[in-house]
Amino acid sequence: MKYDIDDKARLVLKHIVYIAERTAKQIQFCFTKGKKQYYISPKRDIFLTFNLQSPIDFDYPIPDLNDFLSSNIKTIDSQKLITDKDNLFLPTDDDIKEFESGKLIDIVDFPLKDVQLLNSSKTNKFEFINFISIDKKLHYLFQNHIWDWWRDEDNKLIVKRGETTHKFRFIVNRKLITKLLPNDYKLMFKRGVIHFQYKHLNYYFKPENEFHKQAVKNFYTLSDKVTDKHLLQRYKKLNLI
Repeated sequence: MKYDIDDKARLVLKHIVYIAERTAKQIQFCFTKGKKQYYISPKRDIFLTFNLQSPIDFDYPIPDLNDFLSSNIKTIDSQKLITDKDNLFLPTDDDIKEFESGKLIDIVDFPLKDVQLLNSSKTNKFEFINFISIDKKLHYLFQNHIWDWWRDEDNKLIVKRGETTHKFRFIVNRKLITKLLPNDYKLMFKRGVIHFQYKHLNYYFKPENEFHKQAVKNFYTLSDKVTDKHLLQRYKKLNLI
């Protein structure tokens, strides 16, 4: 059996290489029988799904997706497999369930301007982004650590967005999510994962940490909480403020 890879599928495959190249030396992928396709990074912190325009009738494992795309192969043949599927690092049923079936906490719009913000001159100097609900409003809080205070010397950035229904805070490595395809997304916050959706294209990312309800603390500077001058000097030496 043979299958022709259309341009839209090829674009998504190229994008998988683009988002995964910083986390994997060799990007492994397998066309899976049917329409829905899956990719997971070796660290299991990136999971992506998309639909083919027409279903494929066989599995076709690819040990090096970058090499495969560079070869400009447009038709794959079930009788000419490059390797065995069992030799590849692929998402398991448990992986798929973990990313797709997490309890939904909230859902918001994530427009193209916010996709662009993640990789702009305003945010490039920050390592982490907090998606945090404050007074039922979503805020993006950019910082360079994952604690619940601002360092006094940080040139912090706070961006206010739309309404939320629950109180939460998800801390995400900013570079992990800077390579989304330029679209308007729905952003879903789930237990253990954040999920960007555009039509049949889905990105799932693991946060560094997350907090819910009463566990979400207000941000403050250490100087707001600590009044002892000697202790403040020690914190400065430790690069905590």
